[in-house]
Amino acid sequence: MNRKLFQRIIITVTGVPLFLSVIFLFPQYNHGIYFLVICFFSYTGSVEVKNMCEAKYGEKMIIPPWVCLIFPAVAYISLYNGLGFLPIFTLFILTVLAVSAWEIIRGSREEFTGSLTRVMITLFMIIYPNLLTPYVVFLAGFDRASYLIMLFYLLVFSNDIFAYVFGMIFGRNSRGIVKASPNKSLAGFAGGGAMTVAIAFAYTAIFSSQLPPAPWWFLVLTALVISFVSNLGDLFESVLKRSVQVKDSGSIMPGRGGILDSIDSIIFAAPVFYYIAYIWYTHGIA
Repeated sequence: MNRKLFQRIIITVTGVPLFLSVIFLFPQYNHGIYFLVICFFSYTGSVEVKNMCEAKYGEKMIIPPWVCLIFPAVAYISLYNGLGFLPIFTLFILTVLAVSAWEIIRGSREEFTGSLTRVMITLFMIIYPNLLTPYVVFLAGFDRASYLIMLFYLLVFSNDIFAYVFGMIFGRNSRGIVKASPNKSLAGFAGGGAMTVAIAFAYTAIFSSQLPPAPWWFLVLTALVISFVSNLGDLFESVLKRSVQVKDSGSIMPGRGGILDSIDSIIFAAPVFYYIAYIWYTHGIA
């Protein structure tokens, strides 16, 4: 077993249970500890986006990464006061206006030669991951949220872990189907999707009294959709890293790379799962 694989296994078997335990053990204040963990992920991911973009394009971000923490913070405040998504979208519009106004002043110093690049990479840092992370915060607003949040992460983590396992064991002859990540295999995608469905059935059966009722087809569809968008998030981040010619987004996670390397699937799957949960809880599934 090589060192990187060993580190990846250690991080997975220790980090995942530790993270999930936070959800159940500290539900106080609308999962306040969980919110702080999300803030850490959001900030660190923003720093990684900043570092990759600035190294590639040679232009500085218009705003520092810590400013982006306002998005999960406003999401938490909105959740706590029942304000919904309107403050988030309003904040995004105001941020776009502020970035644009600042670049009108800043860009005049050099005849606006780097203005488009600065504006684009800054807005990208705001959107990825910060306009997506509020969705994982808003999952705490559902009834008996701990069980729903746990289901979400189990689906995403199951897809990630079992896609890796199935790919390692059975995927040697089916790799290279996606150019963005040549080591991904058809066996990995299929195995990850199948095990995500199995986890969905097992979890909802065990905690049936804590979750709204759902027919089998809804569980299958939910699991497969989350598997698909999780893979999409993973592949999208691979595209970004190839674009800036780096292997990992950072080095904070031994064996896994950066924070973005670990949350890429989560931030793509969170909006989709939120709206699935909204329909499930609000309208019910016959």
